[in-house]
Amino acid sequence: MPTAMLLDLARYPTSDAYMRAVSKRSHGNIARAARKAARLGINCAPIQLESYAASMAAISESKRFRSGGPVLSAWFGAGSKRVDTRDAPAAPACPSHWTLAWGAFVQESAGPRLVAYLSLRRVGDMCRTHELMCHGDYLQAGAMKRLFLEVARWLMDRQAPEVQCLRWYMYGAMEHGSRGLHEWKRLMCFEPANLTFASPPDS
Repeated sequence: MPTAMLLDLARYPTSDAYMRAVSKRSHGNIARAARKAARLGINCAPIQLESYAASMAAISESKRFRSGGPVLSAWFGAGSKRVDTRDAPAAPACPSHWTLAWGAFVQESAGPRLVAYLSLRRVGDMCRTHELMCHGDYLQAGAMKRLFLEVARWLMDRQAPEVQCLRWYMYGAMEHGSRGLHEWKRLMCFEPANLTFASPPDS
């Protein structure tokens, strides 16, 4: 059975405490990369992921290989034409069962352009990374590091109704992805854990 990579949110009383832990583990490299992205004008905000279909396709096809293997659309082209409708995100119907997303943007003459996105799914007191991707041209600019830390700050500030009583953040399995992806999870303070699922009580 795959070994989950978990971040215990209760270990960090504030988002600043988490940022210090990440900075210590990465020798300050992740914090510096995030600050670089901020200086370059990369900003982060919640999004409705489905309304950025064209941008998501451009992000995916910006690299021919990802940690999960080759990107087929980058090699052979995409199918039907996609568009960005840029609809505003809506609050979930249930604060403890949802799929929500954040994006990282650069400002261009035509307006902000999505260059990275991260979506999360929550069930009860656990959320997990559902989708996460950055445009190849903005990886070295620190866009993904800035986005990930901003989402972590949102989770750990514990202000939004959607993050109340959230305890665990899961980022896939230790056995999945490349060595680089595993190192990224380690630097972000995710730890291997074996999950067990309790049987529902008899009715």
